[in-house]
Amino acid sequence: MRNAKFIKNAMILTGTALLLRTIGMFFRVYMSGKIGAEGMGLYQMVFSVYVLAATFATSGISTAVTRLIADELATGSKKSVLKILRRAVSVTALIGAASTALVFCCADLIGLYWLKDARAIPALRILSLSLPFMGISSCLRGYFVACRRVACSSNAQIFEQFVRIAVVVALIGQFAGKGITYTCAAVLLGDTVAESLSCGFLFLGYLRDKRRLPERSDRPASPAYGVLRRLMRIAVPISAGRYLTTFLRTVEN
Repeated sequence: MRNAKFIKNAMILTGTALLLRTIGMFFRVYMSGKIGAEGMGLYQMVFSVYVLAATFATSGISTAVTRLIADELATGSKKSVLKILRRAVSVTALIGAASTALVFCCADLIGLYWLKDARAIPALRILSLSLPFMGISSCLRGYFVACRRVACSSNAQIFEQFVRIAVVVALIGQFAGKGITYTCAAVLLGDTVAESLSCGFLFLGYLRDKRRLPERSDRPASPAYGVLRRLMRIAVPISAGRYLTTFLRTVEN
Protein backbone atom coordinates (compact mmCIF):
# COMPACT_ATOMS: atom_id res chain seq x y z
CA MET A 1 0.00 0.00 0.00
CA ARG A 2 2.81 2.39 0.92
CA ASN A 3 4.70 1.58 -2.26
CA ALA A 4 1.59 2.22 -4.36
CA LYS A 5 1.06 5.59 -2.68
CA PHE A 6 4.73 6.47 -3.13
CA ILE A 7 4.58 5.65 -6.85
CA LYS A 8 1.33 7.56 -7.26
CA ASN A 9 2.77 10.68 -5.61
CA ALA A 10 5.96 10.40 -7.66
CA MET A 11 3.93 10.20 -10.87
CA ILE A 12 1.84 13.22 -9.87
CA LEU A 13 4.94 15.30 -9.12
CA THR A 14 6.70 14.20 -12.29
CA GLY A 15 3.66 14.80 -14.48
CA THR A 16 3.11 18.24 -12.93
CA ALA A 17 6.74 19.22 -13.47
CA LEU A 18 6.64 18.15 -17.12
CA LEU A 19 3.35 19.95 -17.73
CA LEU A 20 4.56 23.16 -16.11
CA ARG A 21 7.86 23.06 -18.01
CA THR A 22 6.01 22.62 -21.31
CA ILE A 23 3.52 25.41 -20.59
CA GLY A 24 6.33 27.65 -19.37
CA MET A 25 8.32 27.11 -22.56
CA PHE A 26 5.42 28.13 -24.82
CA PHE A 27 4.58 31.04 -22.53
CA ARG A 28 8.13 32.38 -22.78
CA VAL A 29 7.90 32.18 -26.56
CA TYR A 30 4.67 34.20 -26.36
CA MET A 31 6.26 36.81 -24.06
CA SER A 32 9.31 37.07 -26.29
CA GLY A 33 7.09 37.90 -29.22
CA LYS A 34 5.28 40.56 -27.20
CA ILE A 35 8.11 42.33 -25.37
CA GLY A 36 11.08 41.49 -27.59
CA ALA A 37 14.63 40.45 -26.78
CA GLU A 38 15.37 43.58 -24.76
CA GLY A 39 12.26 43.12 -22.66
CA MET A 40 13.10 39.47 -22.01
CA GLY A 41 16.62 40.46 -20.99
CA LEU A 42 15.29 42.98 -18.49
CA TYR A 43 12.78 40.42 -17.21
CA GLN A 44 15.54 37.84 -16.75
CA MET A 45 17.74 40.28 -14.79
CA VAL A 46 14.89 41.28 -12.48
CA PHE A 47 13.84 37.68 -12.02
CA SER A 48 17.38 36.61 -11.08
CA VAL A 49 17.36 39.12 -8.21
CA TYR A 50 13.92 37.86 -7.24
CA VAL A 51 15.15 34.26 -7.13
CA LEU A 52 17.99 35.32 -4.82
CA ALA A 53 15.54 37.08 -2.49
CA ALA A 54 13.13 34.13 -2.68
CA THR A 55 15.90 31.76 -1.64
CA PHE A 56 16.37 33.88 1.46
CA ALA A 57 12.60 34.11 2.07
CA THR A 58 12.02 30.34 1.91
CA SER A 59 15.30 29.46 3.66
CA GLY A 60 15.10 25.70 3.08
CA ILE A 61 12.02 25.62 5.27
CA SER A 62 10.03 23.29 3.03
CA THR A 63 12.47 20.41 3.53
CA ALA A 64 12.56 21.05 7.27
CA VAL A 65 8.76 21.04 7.52
CA THR A 66 8.53 17.81 5.52
CA ARG A 67 11.09 16.08 7.73
CA LEU A 68 9.64 17.17 11.08
CA ILE A 69 6.00 16.60 10.19
CA ALA A 70 6.78 13.16 8.75
CA ASP A 71 8.45 12.26 12.05
CA GLU A 72 5.51 13.56 14.07
CA LEU A 73 2.97 11.70 11.95
CA ALA A 74 4.78 8.48 12.80
CA THR A 75 5.21 9.03 16.53
CA GLY A 76 3.57 12.26 17.63
CA SER A 77 0.16 13.90 17.96
CA LYS A 78 -2.01 16.02 15.71
CA LYS A 79 -1.27 18.99 17.96
CA SER A 80 2.46 18.53 17.36
CA VAL A 81 2.01 18.50 13.59
CA LEU A 82 -0.08 21.69 13.64
CA LYS A 83 2.37 23.35 16.05
CA ILE A 84 5.30 22.64 13.74
CA LEU A 85 3.44 24.03 10.74
CA ARG A 86 2.28 27.14 12.61
CA ARG A 87 5.78 27.86 13.87
CA ALA A 88 7.29 27.33 10.41
CA VAL A 89 4.69 29.62 8.78
CA SER A 90 5.33 32.31 11.40
CA VAL A 91 9.09 32.19 10.88
CA THR A 92 8.96 32.17 7.09
CA ALA A 93 6.30 34.93 7.00
CA LEU A 94 8.59 37.09 9.15
CA ILE A 95 11.61 36.37 6.94
CA GLY A 96 9.51 36.95 3.82
CA ALA A 97 8.28 40.30 5.13
CA ALA A 98 11.87 41.33 5.90
CA SER A 99 12.90 40.28 2.37
CA THR A 100 10.04 42.30 0.89
CA ALA A 101 11.02 45.38 2.88
CA LEU A 102 14.67 45.02 1.89
CA VAL A 103 14.04 44.60 -1.85
CA PHE A 104 11.28 47.24 -1.94
CA CYS A 105 13.33 49.87 -0.12
CA CYS A 106 16.56 49.06 -1.95
CA ALA A 107 15.01 48.74 -5.41
CA ASP A 108 16.60 52.03 -6.51
CA LEU A 109 20.07 50.89 -5.46
CA ILE A 110 19.64 47.43 -6.99
CA GLY A 111 18.34 48.83 -10.27
CA LEU A 112 20.84 51.64 -10.66
CA TYR A 113 24.05 50.18 -9.26
CA TRP A 114 23.69 46.39 -9.56
CA LEU A 115 21.52 45.81 -12.63
CA LYS A 116 22.52 49.23 -14.02
CA ASP A 117 19.08 49.76 -15.52
CA ALA A 118 16.56 52.10 -13.88
CA ARG A 119 13.75 50.46 -15.84
CA ALA A 120 13.99 47.47 -13.49
CA ILE A 121 13.00 49.46 -10.38
CA PRO A 122 9.17 49.29 -10.67
CA ALA A 123 9.31 45.57 -11.51
CA LEU A 124 11.54 44.86 -8.50
CA ARG A 125 9.12 46.59 -6.15
CA ILE A 126 6.11 44.75 -7.56
CA LEU A 127 7.80 41.36 -7.44
CA SER A 128 9.04 41.86 -3.87
CA LEU A 129 5.44 41.79 -2.62
CA SER A 130 5.14 38.10 -3.45
CA LEU A 131 8.00 36.95 -1.17
CA PRO A 132 5.94 36.33 2.03
CA PHE A 133 3.39 34.33 0.01
CA MET A 134 6.18 32.25 -1.51
CA GLY A 135 7.57 31.44 1.95
CA ILE A 136 4.18 30.40 3.33
CA SER A 137 3.50 28.29 0.24
CA SER A 138 6.80 26.45 0.74
CA CYS A 139 5.72 25.49 4.28
CA LEU A 140 2.34 24.23 3.07
CA ARG A 141 3.94 22.23 0.27
CA GLY A 142 6.26 20.65 2.80
CA TYR A 143 3.21 19.68 4.86
CA PHE A 144 1.49 17.99 1.92
CA VAL A 145 4.64 16.07 0.96
CA ALA A 146 5.02 14.85 4.57
CA CYS A 147 1.37 13.70 4.60
CA ARG A 148 1.92 11.93 1.24
CA ARG A 149 -0.89 13.90 -0.34
CA VAL A 150 0.83 15.90 -3.04
CA ALA A 151 -2.19 16.34 -5.32
CA CYS A 152 -3.17 19.64 -3.66
CA SER A 153 0.35 21.00 -4.03
CA SER A 154 0.48 19.97 -7.69
CA ASN A 155 -2.94 21.48 -8.36
CA ALA A 156 -1.79 24.72 -6.73
CA GLN A 157 1.23 24.88 -9.05
CA ILE A 158 -0.93 24.34 -12.12
CA PHE A 159 -3.44 26.90 -10.85
CA GLU A 160 -0.59 29.37 -10.25
CA GLN A 161 0.72 28.95 -13.80
CA PHE A 162 -2.68 29.51 -15.40
CA VAL A 163 -3.34 32.59 -13.23
CA ARG A 164 0.07 33.96 -14.24
CA ILE A 165 -0.68 33.45 -17.92
CA ALA A 166 -4.18 34.94 -17.64
CA VAL A 167 -2.97 38.07 -15.84
CA VAL A 168 -0.02 38.62 -18.19
CA VAL A 169 -2.11 38.12 -21.33
CA ALA A 170 -4.72 40.53 -19.97
CA LEU A 171 -2.18 43.24 -19.08
CA ILE A 172 0.62 42.95 -21.60
CA GLY A 173 -1.41 44.32 -24.50
CA GLN A 174 -2.44 47.39 -22.50
CA PHE A 175 1.10 48.26 -21.43
CA ALA A 176 3.06 47.19 -24.53
CA GLY A 177 2.83 50.64 -26.06
CA LYS A 178 4.09 52.43 -22.94
CA GLY A 179 7.65 51.13 -23.04
CA ILE A 180 9.66 48.27 -21.60
CA THR A 181 9.47 49.62 -18.03
CA TYR A 182 5.69 49.27 -17.85
CA THR A 183 5.57 46.09 -19.90
CA CYS A 184 8.09 44.30 -17.68
CA ALA A 185 6.26 45.53 -14.57
CA ALA A 186 2.99 44.15 -15.98
CA VAL A 187 4.58 40.74 -16.59
CA LEU A 188 5.95 40.60 -13.06
CA LEU A 189 2.64 41.75 -11.63
CA GLY A 190 1.27 38.52 -13.08
CA ASP A 191 3.90 36.58 -11.12
CA THR A 192 2.97 38.38 -7.90
CA VAL A 193 -0.77 37.85 -8.31
CA ALA A 194 -0.24 34.19 -9.21
CA GLU A 195 1.99 33.57 -6.19
CA SER A 196 -0.48 35.13 -3.75
CA LEU A 197 -3.49 33.26 -5.15
CA SER A 198 -1.55 30.00 -5.17
CA CYS A 199 -0.79 30.54 -1.49
CA GLY A 200 -4.51 31.00 -0.83
CA PHE A 201 -5.27 27.83 -2.81
CA LEU A 202 -2.81 25.85 -0.70
CA PHE A 203 -4.18 27.29 2.53
CA LEU A 204 -7.73 26.26 1.65
CA GLY A 205 -6.43 22.79 0.81
CA TYR A 206 -4.69 22.65 4.18
CA LEU A 207 -7.89 23.61 6.03
CA ARG A 208 -9.67 20.69 4.36
CA ASP A 209 -6.80 18.27 4.82
CA LYS A 210 -5.95 18.84 8.49
CA ARG A 211 -9.19 17.12 9.50
CA ARG A 212 -7.67 13.90 8.18
CA LEU A 213 -4.69 14.04 10.54
CA PRO A 214 -4.69 11.13 13.00
CA GLU A 215 -5.56 11.93 16.60
CA ARG A 216 -3.15 10.50 19.18
CA SER A 217 -4.43 11.65 22.53
CA ASP A 218 -1.90 9.45 24.32
CA ARG A 219 1.00 11.35 22.75
CA PRO A 220 2.01 14.70 24.26
CA ALA A 221 2.56 17.61 21.91
CA SER A 222 6.15 18.61 21.22
CA PRO A 223 7.34 21.51 23.39
CA ALA A 224 7.05 24.84 21.62
CA TYR A 225 10.58 25.97 22.45
CA GLY A 226 12.13 23.01 20.63
CA VAL A 227 10.29 23.35 17.33
CA LEU A 228 12.18 26.40 16.07
CA ARG A 229 15.54 24.87 16.97
CA ARG A 230 14.68 21.66 15.11
CA LEU A 231 13.49 23.62 12.06
CA MET A 232 16.65 25.71 11.92
CA ARG A 233 18.91 22.70 12.40
CA ILE A 234 17.61 21.28 9.12
CA ALA A 235 16.90 24.49 7.18
CA VAL A 236 20.14 26.42 7.79
CA PRO A 237 22.60 23.96 6.18
CA ILE A 238 20.31 23.54 3.16
CA SER A 239 19.91 27.31 2.84
CA ALA A 240 23.65 27.99 2.98
CA GLY A 241 24.30 25.91 -0.13
CA ARG A 242 21.31 27.38 -1.93
CA TYR A 243 22.38 30.95 -1.13
CA LEU A 244 25.80 30.41 -2.70
CA THR A 245 24.42 28.68 -5.82
CA THR A 246 21.67 31.25 -6.35
CA PHE A 247 24.02 34.17 -5.77
CA LEU A 248 26.42 32.87 -8.42
CA ARG A 249 23.56 32.38 -10.90
CA THR A 250 22.31 35.90 -10.18
CA VAL A 251 25.74 37.35 -10.85
CA GLU A 252 25.96 35.30 -14.05
CA ASN A 253 22.62 36.61 -15.32
